[in-house]
Amino acid sequence: FGSNSNQLDCVDESTNSTSYMRMMENDGLLKFHRVDEKSQRGLLIIGGWPHSTAVIKETGSGKKWAVDSWFHDNGTKPDIVTLKEWKAGWRPKNN
Repeated sequence: FGSNSNQLDCVDESTNSTSYMRMMENDGLLKFHRVDEKSQRGLLIIGGWPHSTAVIKETGSGKKWAVDSWFHDNGTKPDIVTLKEWKAGWRPKNN
């Protein structure tokens, strides 16, 4: 997982992404979404690797989206997929 040994873990990445998005939200830069609480998936005790992501929620529909910056180098656009798809174990095709 992750691109190299300098990569932050997913908890740090999701915390940073959530913080950045909260700053954008506070500055009025998010028009159709609100920042939601981070989300986790997987438990080692049932055979899955734990993983965390930042989450945004559409203001109109309430649909939640995972904003996962962990799979790529810092500064690269994050992967954004529905939270439901992400919770089901989604990963980028190249990982």
